[in-house]
Amino acid sequence: MAMINLLPESQKNELRSARANVVLLRYNIITIVAIILLGLFCALFYVILSSDKNTAIVQNEQSSAESKKYSDTRKQADMFKKDLALASKIFSKEVNYTDTIFAIASVLPQGVVLDSLDLNANSFGNETVFTAHAKDQASVTRLKDSFQKSKEHFENAHFQTISDTNAQNVNNNGDKAYPITVNISVKIKKVTQ
Repeated sequence: MAMINLLPESQKNELRSARANVVLLRYNIITIVAIILLGLFCALFYVILSSDKNTAIVQNEQSSAESKKYSDTRKQADMFKKDLALASKIFSKEVNYTDTIFAIASVLPQGVVLDSLDLNANSFGNETVFTAHAKDQASVTRLKDSFQKSKEHFENAHFQTISDTNAQNVNNNGDKAYPITVNISVKIKKVTQ
């Protein structure tokens, strides 16, 4: 059976408005509660962030205080580092005369002796003249060949002068055991360690 609605039209409108007002009131309450909750969350995040900020500031101050304690150690370490760099630079420019002397001695063939040996820092990388005495011409040739073959230590070996005291008839001023005097020019390479 169907119900007949006998309410007047104005009352029907008021009932519809009352229902709409109840729904709007519920929406307003839900919105206000949501805004309050959102505000509480924001306040909570603000408190947490400000607490973290304060903690970070305190830790930063403690770290600064600790780093000031170690500033003397850091200065000493920096000075030690500079000293090591200087020592490394000095050692890289070091000239090892012993290895060079052994290299010269190793290229001298039998029957040849050096008159003198004068080495200094300028001797390396530049032409250096050695005066040697030899027993015969074959020894002189072997001397030049030995310098030319020792490419690790020497380069550009060539004769400047060769004189034979027997051929020049020198009166007992020459050495009878080593009558040939040779001036040989050689460029000495710096021996690297």
